[in-house]
Amino acid sequence: MNNEFLIKTEDAEHILHAHDGDCALLYLWSVFTGSNDLEQAAGDLFMTLSQVRDAAEKLGRMKLSMSHTPAESSAHTPSVQESSPSVKIPLPADELPEYTSEEINACTKSDSGFKAVLDATKQILGKQLTRNDMSRMLGIYNHLGLSAEVIYVLLHYCAELYRGPEGAARKPTIRSIEREAFLWANKEIHSPEEAEAYVEEQKLLHSRFSSIKSALEIYDRKLVPTEEAYFSSWLEMGFEVDAIRLAYERTVTRTGKRALAYMNTILTKWHEAGLHTIQEIEKQDSSSSRKNTSHQGKAGRPPRPFTPTDFGDLK
Repeated sequence: MNNEFLIKTEDAEHILHAHDGDCALLYLWSVFTGSNDLEQAAGDLFMTLSQVRDAAEKLGRMKLSMSHTPAESSAHTPSVQESSPSVKIPLPADELPEYTSEEINACTKSDSGFKAVLDATKQILGKQLTRNDMSRMLGIYNHLGLSAEVIYVLLHYCAELYRGPEGAARKPTIRSIEREAFLWANKEIHSPEEAEAYVEEQKLLHSRFSSIKSALEIYDRKLVPTEEAYFSSWLEMGFEVDAIRLAYERTVTRTGKRALAYMNTILTKWHEAGLHTIQEIEKQDSSSSRKNTSHQGKAGRPPRPFTPTDFGDLK
Protein backbone atom coordinates (compact mmCIF):
# COMPACT_ATOMS: atom_id res chain seq x y z
CA MET A 1 0.00 0.00 0.00
CA ASN A 2 1.32 3.43 -0.93
CA ASN A 3 2.31 6.17 1.48
CA GLU A 4 1.95 8.66 -1.39
CA PHE A 5 -0.11 8.65 -4.54
CA LEU A 6 -1.08 11.14 -7.23
CA ILE A 7 -4.28 11.68 -9.16
CA LYS A 8 -4.42 13.25 -12.60
CA THR A 9 -6.02 16.69 -12.69
CA GLU A 10 -8.49 15.61 -15.38
CA ASP A 11 -9.52 12.58 -13.30
CA ALA A 12 -10.08 14.78 -10.25
CA GLU A 13 -12.21 17.14 -12.37
CA HIS A 14 -14.38 14.25 -13.57
CA ILE A 15 -14.97 13.09 -10.01
CA LEU A 16 -15.68 16.57 -8.68
CA HIS A 17 -18.18 17.25 -11.46
CA ALA A 18 -19.96 13.97 -10.73
CA HIS A 19 -21.03 15.32 -7.29
CA ASP A 20 -21.01 11.77 -5.95
CA GLY A 21 -19.23 11.07 -2.65
CA ASP A 22 -19.41 7.28 -3.06
CA CYS A 23 -17.60 7.50 -6.42
CA ALA A 24 -14.91 9.73 -4.94
CA LEU A 25 -14.36 7.41 -1.96
CA LEU A 26 -14.26 4.28 -4.10
CA TYR A 27 -11.85 5.80 -6.61
CA LEU A 28 -9.48 7.04 -3.87
CA TRP A 29 -9.65 3.66 -2.15
CA SER A 30 -8.86 1.82 -5.40
CA VAL A 31 -5.89 4.03 -6.24
CA PHE A 32 -4.57 3.90 -2.68
CA THR A 33 -4.86 0.12 -2.24
CA GLY A 34 -4.26 -0.93 -5.84
CA SER A 35 -7.20 -3.32 -5.43
CA ASN A 36 -10.48 -3.80 -7.30
CA ASP A 37 -12.11 -6.17 -4.80
CA LEU A 38 -15.69 -4.90 -4.38
CA GLU A 39 -16.32 -6.83 -1.17
CA GLN A 40 -13.11 -5.54 0.40
CA ALA A 41 -14.03 -1.99 -0.65
CA ALA A 42 -17.45 -2.33 0.95
CA GLY A 43 -15.88 -3.43 4.24
CA ASP A 44 -13.12 -0.84 4.27
CA LEU A 45 -15.43 2.05 3.35
CA PHE A 46 -18.42 0.88 5.45
CA MET A 47 -20.58 0.81 2.34
CA THR A 48 -22.97 -1.87 1.10
CA LEU A 49 -22.10 -3.97 -1.91
CA SER A 50 -24.98 -2.31 -3.72
CA GLN A 51 -23.48 1.13 -3.10
CA VAL A 52 -20.06 -0.05 -4.22
CA ARG A 53 -21.45 -1.61 -7.39
CA ASP A 54 -23.36 1.57 -8.25
CA ALA A 55 -20.25 3.67 -7.68
CA ALA A 56 -18.15 1.29 -9.80
CA GLU A 57 -20.70 1.53 -12.60
CA LYS A 58 -20.64 5.32 -12.50
CA LEU A 59 -16.83 5.37 -12.50
CA GLY A 60 -16.93 3.12 -15.55
CA ARG A 61 -19.23 5.54 -17.37
CA MET A 62 -16.72 8.30 -16.60
CA LYS A 63 -13.92 6.07 -17.98
CA LEU A 64 -12.49 5.88 -14.45
CA SER A 65 -12.91 2.20 -13.71
CA MET A 66 -11.47 0.77 -10.51
CA SER A 67 -8.76 -0.97 -12.50
CA HIS A 68 -7.43 2.45 -13.57
CA THR A 69 -4.25 3.57 -11.82
CA PRO A 70 -2.87 7.04 -12.57
CA ALA A 71 0.37 6.99 -14.52
CA GLU A 72 2.00 9.36 -12.04
CA SER A 73 1.44 7.02 -9.08
CA SER A 74 4.39 5.52 -7.27
CA ALA A 75 6.22 2.77 -9.12
CA HIS A 76 5.62 0.55 -6.11
CA THR A 77 1.84 0.68 -6.47
CA PRO A 78 0.67 -2.92 -6.85
CA SER A 79 -1.24 -3.52 -10.05
CA VAL A 80 -4.79 -4.82 -9.99
CA GLN A 81 -3.62 -8.13 -11.40
CA GLU A 82 -0.89 -8.46 -8.75
CA SER A 83 -3.10 -7.57 -5.80
CA SER A 84 -6.22 -9.51 -6.72
CA PRO A 85 -5.71 -11.85 -9.69
CA SER A 86 -8.94 -13.81 -9.25
CA VAL A 87 -11.33 -10.88 -8.83
CA LYS A 88 -13.45 -9.81 -11.79
CA ILE A 89 -15.03 -6.38 -11.78
CA PRO A 90 -18.45 -6.38 -13.46
CA LEU A 91 -18.86 -4.17 -16.46
CA PRO A 92 -20.94 -1.04 -15.95
CA ALA A 93 -24.63 -1.83 -16.46
CA ASP A 94 -24.86 0.40 -19.52
CA GLU A 95 -22.16 -1.64 -21.26
CA LEU A 96 -24.48 -4.56 -21.86
CA PRO A 97 -24.92 -4.89 -25.61
CA GLU A 98 -27.93 -3.19 -27.17
CA TYR A 99 -29.93 -5.66 -29.22
CA THR A 100 -32.24 -4.76 -32.09
CA SER A 101 -35.85 -5.89 -32.26
CA GLU A 102 -34.86 -8.28 -35.05
CA GLU A 103 -32.15 -9.88 -32.92
CA ILE A 104 -34.50 -10.20 -29.96
CA ASN A 105 -37.26 -11.75 -32.11
CA ALA A 106 -34.83 -14.16 -33.74
CA CYS A 107 -33.50 -15.33 -30.38
CA THR A 108 -37.02 -15.67 -28.97
CA LYS A 109 -38.03 -17.93 -31.87
CA SER A 110 -34.88 -20.03 -31.95
CA ASP A 111 -34.12 -20.35 -28.22
CA SER A 112 -36.82 -21.75 -25.94
CA GLY A 113 -34.67 -20.93 -22.91
CA PHE A 114 -34.67 -17.22 -23.70
CA LYS A 115 -38.41 -17.27 -24.42
CA ALA A 116 -38.94 -18.78 -20.95
CA VAL A 117 -36.78 -15.96 -19.50
CA LEU A 118 -38.98 -13.32 -21.12
CA ASP A 119 -42.17 -15.02 -19.90
CA ALA A 120 -40.83 -15.19 -16.33
CA THR A 121 -39.65 -11.56 -16.46
CA LYS A 122 -43.07 -10.40 -17.64
CA GLN A 123 -44.68 -12.23 -14.74
CA ILE A 124 -42.26 -10.80 -12.15
CA LEU A 125 -42.47 -7.21 -13.43
CA GLY A 126 -46.23 -7.45 -13.85
CA LYS A 127 -46.24 -5.63 -17.19
CA GLN A 128 -45.65 -5.98 -20.90
CA LEU A 129 -41.95 -5.88 -21.66
CA THR A 130 -40.51 -3.00 -23.64
CA ARG A 131 -37.77 -3.49 -26.25
CA ASN A 132 -35.28 -2.16 -23.69
CA ASP A 133 -36.51 -4.68 -21.09
CA MET A 134 -36.07 -7.54 -23.54
CA SER A 135 -32.67 -6.23 -24.63
CA ARG A 136 -31.50 -6.10 -21.01
CA MET A 137 -32.68 -9.65 -20.37
CA LEU A 138 -31.01 -10.88 -23.56
CA GLY A 139 -27.80 -9.24 -22.35
CA ILE A 140 -28.08 -11.08 -19.03
CA TYR A 141 -28.81 -14.34 -20.83
CA ASN A 142 -26.37 -14.04 -23.70
CA HIS A 143 -23.64 -11.60 -22.64
CA LEU A 144 -23.36 -12.46 -18.92
CA GLY A 145 -24.03 -16.11 -19.69
CA LEU A 146 -26.59 -16.81 -16.96
CA SER A 147 -28.74 -19.81 -17.85
CA ALA A 148 -32.53 -19.68 -18.00
CA GLU A 149 -32.72 -21.75 -14.80
CA VAL A 150 -30.38 -19.39 -12.93
CA ILE A 151 -32.23 -16.31 -14.21
CA TYR A 152 -35.51 -17.82 -12.99
CA VAL A 153 -34.07 -18.07 -9.46
CA LEU A 154 -32.62 -14.56 -9.81
CA LEU A 155 -35.97 -13.06 -10.82
CA HIS A 156 -37.82 -14.56 -7.89
CA TYR A 157 -35.06 -13.51 -5.49
CA CYS A 158 -35.30 -9.90 -6.75
CA ALA A 159 -39.09 -10.02 -6.40
CA GLU A 160 -38.77 -11.22 -2.80
CA LEU A 161 -36.26 -8.48 -1.99
CA TYR A 162 -38.62 -5.79 -3.23
CA ARG A 163 -41.69 -7.33 -1.66
CA GLY A 164 -40.10 -7.25 1.79
CA PRO A 165 -41.38 -8.84 5.01
CA GLU A 166 -44.67 -6.93 4.91
CA GLY A 167 -45.55 -8.38 1.51
CA ALA A 168 -46.12 -4.96 -0.05
CA ALA A 169 -47.10 -5.00 -3.72
CA ARG A 170 -43.79 -3.57 -4.96
CA LYS A 171 -42.13 -4.84 -8.10
CA PRO A 172 -38.42 -4.95 -8.92
CA THR A 173 -37.19 -2.77 -11.76
CA ILE A 174 -35.31 -4.02 -14.79
CA ARG A 175 -32.32 -2.02 -13.54
CA SER A 176 -32.36 -3.74 -10.14
CA ILE A 177 -32.56 -7.14 -11.84
CA GLU A 178 -29.64 -6.19 -14.07
CA ARG A 179 -27.49 -5.04 -11.12
CA GLU A 180 -28.16 -8.29 -9.29
CA ALA A 181 -27.34 -10.26 -12.44
CA PHE A 182 -23.94 -8.57 -12.68
CA LEU A 183 -23.27 -9.53 -9.05
CA TRP A 184 -24.23 -13.15 -9.69
CA ALA A 185 -22.07 -13.29 -12.81
CA ASN A 186 -19.17 -11.80 -10.86
CA LYS A 187 -19.66 -14.44 -8.15
CA GLU A 188 -19.67 -17.07 -10.89
CA ILE A 189 -23.09 -18.43 -10.02
CA HIS A 190 -23.67 -20.70 -13.01
CA SER A 191 -25.94 -23.51 -11.86
CA PRO A 192 -29.42 -23.58 -10.30
CA GLU A 193 -27.90 -25.32 -7.27
CA GLU A 194 -25.37 -22.52 -6.76
CA ALA A 195 -28.13 -19.95 -7.22
CA GLU A 196 -30.38 -21.61 -4.64
CA ALA A 197 -27.48 -21.91 -2.19
CA TYR A 198 -26.65 -18.23 -2.60
CA VAL A 199 -30.29 -17.22 -2.08
CA GLU A 200 -30.47 -19.29 1.12
CA GLU A 201 -27.23 -17.66 2.27
CA GLN A 202 -28.70 -14.22 1.71
CA LYS A 203 -31.96 -15.13 3.44
CA LEU A 204 -30.00 -16.28 6.49
CA LEU A 205 -28.01 -13.05 6.45
CA HIS A 206 -31.17 -10.93 6.26
CA SER A 207 -32.68 -12.98 9.08
CA ARG A 208 -29.63 -12.36 11.26
CA PHE A 209 -29.74 -8.68 10.37
CA SER A 210 -33.35 -8.65 11.55
CA SER A 211 -32.35 -10.24 14.86
CA ILE A 212 -29.58 -7.68 15.39
CA LYS A 213 -32.04 -4.87 14.58
CA SER A 214 -34.31 -6.11 17.37
CA ALA A 215 -31.37 -6.49 19.76
CA LEU A 216 -30.40 -2.88 19.07
CA GLU A 217 -34.04 -1.76 19.39
CA ILE A 218 -34.27 -0.58 15.78
CA TYR A 219 -37.91 -0.84 14.74
CA ASP A 220 -40.17 0.27 11.89
CA ARG A 221 -37.42 1.33 9.49
CA LYS A 222 -34.86 -0.12 7.13
CA LEU A 223 -31.19 -0.24 8.00
CA VAL A 224 -29.00 2.51 6.61
CA PRO A 225 -25.86 1.45 4.70
CA THR A 226 -23.52 2.20 7.63
CA GLU A 227 -25.57 -0.06 9.91
CA GLU A 228 -25.53 -2.86 7.33
CA ALA A 229 -21.76 -2.57 7.03
CA TYR A 230 -21.30 -2.75 10.82
CA PHE A 231 -23.69 -5.72 11.12
CA SER A 232 -21.88 -7.61 8.37
CA SER A 233 -18.53 -6.94 10.02
CA TRP A 234 -19.73 -8.21 13.41
CA LEU A 235 -21.20 -11.36 11.91
CA GLU A 236 -17.99 -12.00 9.96
CA MET A 237 -16.05 -11.72 13.23
CA GLY A 238 -18.17 -14.60 14.54
CA PHE A 239 -20.42 -12.86 17.08
CA GLU A 240 -23.85 -14.18 17.90
CA VAL A 241 -26.76 -11.83 18.57
CA ASP A 242 -26.57 -12.16 22.37
CA ALA A 243 -22.95 -10.96 22.43
CA ILE A 244 -23.85 -8.04 20.16
CA ARG A 245 -26.73 -7.20 22.50
CA LEU A 246 -24.32 -7.17 25.45
CA ALA A 247 -22.05 -4.73 23.59
CA TYR A 248 -25.11 -2.58 22.86
CA GLU A 249 -26.15 -2.51 26.54
CA ARG A 250 -22.66 -1.50 27.63
CA THR A 251 -22.54 1.17 24.95
CA VAL A 252 -25.84 2.70 26.06
CA THR A 253 -24.75 2.54 29.72
CA ARG A 254 -21.50 4.37 28.98
CA THR A 255 -22.61 6.80 26.26
CA GLY A 256 -26.34 7.15 26.79
CA LYS A 257 -27.11 6.34 23.14
CA ARG A 258 -26.82 3.75 20.37
CA ALA A 259 -23.30 4.67 19.28
CA LEU A 260 -22.31 2.11 16.65
CA ALA A 261 -18.70 3.26 16.45
CA TYR A 262 -18.34 2.79 20.23
CA MET A 263 -20.05 -0.61 19.96
CA ASN A 264 -17.68 -1.57 17.19
CA THR A 265 -14.71 -0.70 19.41
CA ILE A 266 -16.01 -3.02 22.15
CA LEU A 267 -16.69 -5.87 19.74
CA THR A 268 -13.37 -5.46 17.95
CA LYS A 269 -11.49 -5.69 21.26
CA TRP A 270 -13.44 -8.81 22.20
CA HIS A 271 -12.70 -10.29 18.77
CA GLU A 272 -8.98 -9.57 19.12
CA ALA A 273 -9.04 -11.28 22.53
CA GLY A 274 -10.81 -14.32 21.05
CA LEU A 275 -14.05 -13.65 22.94
CA HIS A 276 -17.20 -14.23 20.87
CA THR A 277 -19.81 -15.73 23.22
CA ILE A 278 -21.54 -14.44 26.33
CA GLN A 279 -19.88 -17.18 28.37
CA GLU A 280 -16.37 -16.26 27.18
CA ILE A 281 -16.94 -12.55 27.74
CA GLU A 282 -18.40 -12.97 31.24
CA LYS A 283 -15.62 -15.39 32.21
CA GLN A 284 -13.03 -12.82 31.11
CA ASP A 285 -14.90 -10.06 32.97
CA SER A 286 -14.97 -12.18 36.13
CA SER A 287 -11.25 -12.95 35.86
CA SER A 288 -10.40 -9.28 35.32
CA SER A 289 -12.59 -8.27 38.25
CA ARG A 290 -10.82 -10.71 40.60
CA LYS A 291 -7.42 -9.46 39.50
CA ASN A 292 -8.44 -5.84 40.00
CA THR A 293 -9.90 -6.58 43.44
CA SER A 294 -6.74 -8.42 44.48
CA HIS A 295 -4.51 -5.62 43.20
CA GLN A 296 -6.58 -2.93 44.88
CA GLY A 297 -6.56 -4.85 48.15
CA LYS A 298 -2.76 -5.01 48.21
CA ALA A 299 -2.21 -1.51 46.97
CA GLY A 300 -4.88 0.05 49.17
CA ARG A 301 -4.09 -1.74 52.48
CA PRO A 302 -3.26 0.88 55.16
CA PRO A 303 0.08 0.48 56.93
CA ARG A 304 0.06 -1.43 60.24
CA PRO A 305 0.16 0.97 63.26
CA PHE A 306 3.50 1.16 65.02
CA THR A 307 3.74 -0.42 68.44
CA PRO A 308 6.35 0.19 71.11
CA THR A 309 7.99 -3.16 70.42
CA ASP A 310 8.84 -1.98 66.91
CA PHE A 311 11.46 0.35 68.38
CA GLY A 312 13.05 -2.16 70.75
CA ASP A 313 14.24 -1.18 74.17
CA LEU A 314 14.50 2.61 74.18
CA LYS A 315 16.03 2.77 77.63
